Amino acid sequence: MTTMKEQPRVTPADQADRYRERAHQALDGKSPEHGWPIQNGDEVALPYSVLAVSQELAGVNETLTLVDGNVERIAGVLEEQERTAHQPEPDFTESELLVVRGEISRTDTKSSILLASVAIVAGPLAEKADSLLRQPWWVAALGLVASVLAGVSTWLLLDVVLPRLTGTTNANFIYYSRCTATELDEALGAGADRRAELAVLSAIAKAKFQCLARAGVLLKLSGLLFAVTAGLVIAF
Repeated sequence: MTTMKEQPRVTPADQADRYRERAHQALDGKSPEHGWPIQNGDEVALPYSVLAVSQELAGVNETLTLVDGNVERIAGVLEEQERTAHQPEPDFTESELLVVRGEISRTDTKSSILLASVAIVAGPLAEKADSLLRQPWWVAALGLVASVLAGVSTWLLLDVVLPRLTGTTNANFIYYSRCTATELDEALGAGADRRAELAVLSAIAKAKFQCLARAGVLLKLSGLLFAVTAGLVIAF
């Protein structure tokens, strides 16, 4: 299988040199094509000289076109660098505020569900309190510890769902209820410090999650102790 050799590209400068050589041959009294002697060398050399000049101009034009293209690319790169240099850094404060508010809402929902579950279980357990007290002291003590753990977890769950009415920062509506018209403009305007609000809401969310996690652990221990107590009551 044979491959065709790539022909070298003839540049305008190369073509101009060829035309110039043919013009010199004509001026020397030789035919540019065959090298035969000719009489009208000046007349034959003239068109080749014109062609040589045209090819040189074509080469200059090609070079200028390449330079112009490079200049445009460099200008585009510099313009993009200048645009990105003056572009402000993205601010994710508002999106993070929405995330934190969503987490607070989910924490309140989970705590409310756990409180409702505790309330449902507390009624039947309260009815069995008399029979539990008539059991051996160590069985009654076990049930009492389970009840205390359930009470502490309920307290923690209430800390999660109860509203915070301090309102010292613009993290909730209590703050706005105490503001004057000028203070409201400052708190809600474009120059308002939303990051301070994000910090306060994040601290609230963290406190709620910590209370919820501790309440969950205490509820699990309480349920385990109640199960052991019920088993002992049945056994005796």
